[in-house]
Amino acid sequence: MTRVCGGRVIVSSTRSWRGGLAALILMVIPSGTLPAQSPGATIMGKILYRGAVPSPTTVSVSRDADVCGATVSVQPLVVDPQTHGVQDVVVSLAADGPFPAPVQGQTTIYNNKCRFLPRISVGQVGAPMEIGNRDPIMHNTHITNESGTLINVALVAGGTPVKKVFKRGGIHTVKCDRHKFMQGYVLAFNHPFYALTDATGHFRLSAVPAGTRTITVWHEVLGTVKKEVQVPSSGEIQVTLEVGA
Repeated sequence: MTRVCGGRVIVSSTRSWRGGLAALILMVIPSGTLPAQSPGATIMGKILYRGAVPSPTTVSVSRDADVCGATVSVQPLVVDPQTHGVQDVVVSLAADGPFPAPVQGQTTIYNNKCRFLPRISVGQVGAPMEIGNRDPIMHNTHITNESGTLINVALVAGGTPVKKVFKRGGIHTVKCDRHKFMQGYVLAFNHPFYALTDATGHFRLSAVPAGTRTITVWHEVLGTVKKEVQVPSSGEIQVTLEVGA
């Protein structure tokens, strides 16, 4: 449904997401007179979850329990009890550029207390990645996708972090072959328009070129949702995506 209200274009829609309900609310806020060359618009929003949060999974540790502990608790779905925001949701634009933007930032993945820190990472193809080990035991960081191994480095205790470069976009699984209970994900993109939601479920995509763009939302438990949006030459788009159990 689309309606015009007070100079704002408001678009709303609903769709199912694994048996739940997802409501996407878009609000385009013009910023007045456009400059001759617009720097692009900003997409700001939040991902909310309504429903019971599954209990953490407890995994027994069979190796290096003196460092890792006897058990490890894993909670993939982290929801702020106050805002209902979902943490560690990856929000991105589809790679339907061209996007004339430089490679940005560096991604870091550390082994810390027999866990990947952070457990969910994002980065850009061509950007550097730092992989390190903060534990007093040996780990290895093994990054794979559907095509096979991309990176596999051994990390001794107290060793120098290893520098790598993202060479391929997509969803990658991160594991330690020595400690099978360790798992994470790293998502790499061919453009700089991606973000990871914070502890309250908020995200921000800056300098997005005008036009019809596809927003992709990914979460390791909730799956993937895609939605087309019309991005103005400047200003902001406010996006709220609500998902139910």
